[in-house]
Amino acid sequence: NLDTSICNGSSITINGITYNSNNLTGTQFLSSISGCDSTVNITVTEDPLLFSVIDTIICNNDSILINGINYGTNNPSGQEFFVAPNGCDSTVYITITSIPTASFSLDTTLCTNESLIINGTIYDINNSAGQEIFTASNGCDSTVVINVTFNQQPTVTSNFSDTTICEDDTITL
Repeated sequence: NLDTSICNGSSITINGITYNSNNLTGTQFLSSISGCDSTVNITVTEDPLLFSVIDTIICNNDSILINGINYGTNNPSGQEFFVAPNGCDSTVYITITSIPTASFSLDTTLCTNESLIINGTIYDINNSAGQEIFTASNGCDSTVVINVTFNQQPTVTSNFSDTTICEDDTITL
């Protein structure tokens, strides 16, 4: 008896007869030089198709390296082939979903003597714009673009230099 296995979709030829998924068993009669006949029962087992699936979610602009290929936003799907321990091909089907970066704008107005602290950065008349990056609840980056506008303090002038003001008096400007 001859028992052997082949990879899915392949074949083996024994004594001129091809065995594959359509022809897994057979009997062959062999003659030796001395004239004795031998009967060989052949059983071929086709190994199952080996595959796995990688279906994952990553942050925008991140990537995953699989078999030397970067998968991510610009290359979200594909298949990679490996050799399994039995010597047959193994296929990995890859699907990557990228979470878009969350981006927000904070536009506000302050007086020239005021400041705003965001994420440890002081925004004031000397530093009125910037970008802060936070980690969102999904673990990905979240960007806040900050623009601060400053109102000028008014200049008040008077011509009251010749006016005497007593306690409890009022002046209307």
